[in-house]
Amino acid sequence: MNSQHWIEYYKRNSLNRPVIDEHHDTPPNPDICRPLSSSLAHFQLGESGEGRKLKRYARTYAERTGDHAYPVAIDLFVAEEQEHARLLSVLIKRYRGDLIDRHWTHTFFSLIRSAWNLEFELQVLVTAEIV
Repeated sequence: MNSQHWIEYYKRNSLNRPVIDEHHDTPPNPDICRPLSSSLAHFQLGESGEGRKLKRYARTYAERTGDHAYPVAIDLFVAEEQEHARLLSVLIKRYRGDLIDRHWTHTFFSLIRSAWNLEFELQVLVTAEIV
């Protein structure tokens, strides 16, 4: 794994974020706003985590391998996910939906992905990102 590559990737992304008018108040078709905002709220919850376990795994990995850039890359990954959560919250509010702070599916997903080790957790997170 090239940790420095990922650090540069996430830093570039942080400088090239799309600008979203957070004060835009005209939602699309009201018939789709509620179900769409409900679905987006689940994704927003998933993107809003602090990544405590993942960061702990990353520090252990760095100590074991000497790749001290790895935790920095993971910190930037988590920050990018939190930015996704912020952007999703803008859409949810625009669509007149409600943010959620917990749901059994999120709890289950968190338990499953952190059940083994860093590699497994990353595989599950990447799979979710692809989906």
